[in-house]
This record gives sequence, C-alpha cells and structure tokens, in this order.
Amino acid sequence: MTRTGAAARPTVDDHAETFVEWAQDHTRELSFGALAIVTIAAAAWLYGYSNRQNATRAEGLLAQAEATLGAQRTAEAQTLYERLVQGYEGTPSAGQALLRLGQVLYEQGKFEDGVRRLEAGFGEYDDGPFATSIRRLAADGYAQLGQAAKAAELYASSSAKSSLKGERDELMAQAARAWADAGNKEEAVRIWRPMAEEPNHPLGNEARLRIGELTAAPAGSASSS
Repeated sequence: MTRTGAAARPTVDDHAETFVEWAQDHTRELSFGALAIVTIAAAAWLYGYSNRQNATRAEGLLAQAEATLGAQRTAEAQTLYERLVQGYEGTPSAGQALLRLGQVLYEQGKFEDGVRRLEAGFGEYDDGPFATSIRRLAADGYAQLGQAAKAAELYASSSAKSSLKGERDELMAQAARAWADAGNKEEAVRIWRPMAEEPNHPLGNEARLRIGELTAAPAGSASSS
C-alpha cells in the first residue's frame, strides 16, 4: 500500500540507510575527497611554515646588514640590503631593507639611484606600514635633486597612505612647502588653508604665515593714485 502524508516522508533510518548504501558504492570518491582535504591542509601548513622560515632568515640577514653598516663597510651592507629586497619580498625585513638602501644611496650622494630604487618598490608597498615611509623618502630624494614639483606630488601621495592624522598633515605641509619652492603658489595656499582655518591646529601658525607670504602683493605693485 502506498504511503501518503507524513507516512510518506523518509525516516531518519531511511536517510541513514541511504547514505550508508551511497557511501559503500562511492568508497573511492570519499577516499579521494578525504585525501584532498588532508592535502590542502598540509599545503596550507607548509606554506605558513615556509613563510615563517623565510621571515626568520630575512631578520637574520637584516641584522647582519645593520651590523655591517655600523662597521662602516657600506658597500658590503648595500649588497646585503639588495639581497633582502630582491630575495625576501613580502617580509617586514625586506621593507626595512628598502628604506635602508635608499638612505645608504642618499648618503653617497646617489639621489637618482636612491629614488629609482625606492620607486621600484611602490607597487609592492602600495599599502601597509612601509607605504608611507618609502614614498616620503623618495620625495626627500627628489627635493635634494631640485625637483620640487615631483617631491610635492610624492609628499602628498605619502600622506594619502598614512592612517595617522598628525603624520598626514605634516606630509601635506611638506607638499605645500615643495609646491611653493616649485613656484606653484596656488597649490601651496590650497593645502595650507584648511590648517590655517582649523582652531588650535599644530601647524596653524605656520600655515597662516605661509599664506600671508604667498599671497602678499610684490613691493611696488600697487598702482599709484
């Protein structure tokens, strides 16, 4: 007799029996499925282990480079920093090494080389703790090269990467100073004005002074009556 209504619904025992029968017929598939899960978990663990080992080796190499630089073996230290930057991408030590490499090149007067090396890292350090510092150091290099407009752009870019208001404002102030040096008074004033208008802003006094200097009419420009 055909069951209808509630009686027609499969019972828990029916489900259990059905699954057991399916499992018996698909033992091979289940075994491969379990193996795949184990393999994925093992791969994830090995990846994490490899990353930890890589970071540890990078820390050791950075310590060696710092000690070498402290011993004034600059060329050797530079080589070690290069190894870190190129061979340990993604580790905190590699980011620190890139900053150190830029500084070492600057100290040798190689500002173009330093800026070029730092800019090569912009893509890798588009965000995160090194994004602001790397761009700021590159901007410093352009300022030393007398390329004030490029320095201003990078100071502003560096500011945009920072999560700290005080740091963002200071970098924008650097951008404003650089724009003034580049002869772009309008852009400099645009940056200074919000700081000048904000009550108790740490840079408010300088902002008002700079705006006054940038907007003052040149001597003798007033028309005679």
